[in-house]
Amino acid sequence: MTKFVLYKNKEHFIGYEVSGHSTVNADDTQGKLVCSAVSSAVIMTANTLSDVLGADVDAKVEDGYLKVTVKDPDEKSDLIIGGLQLHMNALADEYKGNIKITDGGLH
Repeated sequence: MTKFVLYKNKEHFIGYEVSGHSTVNADDTQGKLVCSAVSSAVIMTANTLSDVLGADVDAKVEDGYLKVTVKDPDEKSDLIIGGLQLHMNALADEYKGNIKITDGGLH
């Protein structure tokens, strides 16, 4: 199962974390589809924050893991991460059992 966590401070989204894999075995076509969709969405979001918006972003990447933190979040970064939140919620609704979304609480 893929786990997705959103982090906020009192005013803004400050980042997100995704871990795990959605596949249960090598033949799990649905799991592969979900993994690809999640990977594409979280990487596009990180790239949009850093390369398009020019935000100062800290990213930690490992196999099956990505954590992105926006150092100086603002309304523009909120819109981008908010779009990711909508997309992840839609994927979790469509592919129940493959994605778990958690609120990371205030930081």
